[in-house]
Amino acid sequence: MKQFLYLLFCALMLTGWAACSKSSNNYGGGNTGGNTGGNSGGSSGNIISISNYSFSPSSLTIAKGTTIKWTNQDPVTHTVTEDNGKFDSGNLPYGQSYSYTFSDTGTYHYHCSIHTYMKGTIVVQ
Repeated sequence: MKQFLYLLFCALMLTGWAACSKSSNNYGGGNTGGNTGGNSGGSSGNIISISNYSFSPSSLTIAKGTTIKWTNQDPVTHTVTEDNGKFDSGNLPYGQSYSYTFSDTGTYHYHCSIHTYMKGTIVVQ
């Protein structure tokens, strides 16, 4: 019984350590290419997480002039690439971010150029 409790304790400690190390290690500011100006993108509604090989949320409707920030939470490199070439983050390793300000209305479809099945949509009104 003591051995079981010890193993359980060790497993919980490792799980807690892994969660802490992942959330605090962001490797710097990352790319912030694209347009500048407009809204700062500070609210959670303007953040798209790249995790589990998908964009979340995968579809977002925003106002013209809004800045969206994508952050890679996967342990592999991804990109944020607009289908018609209007914006491209370049390679985003784990923890790095890319921001883009949408100054024109329209529908923007984007994908990861490394994992082309990863897709997302931004509708700008």
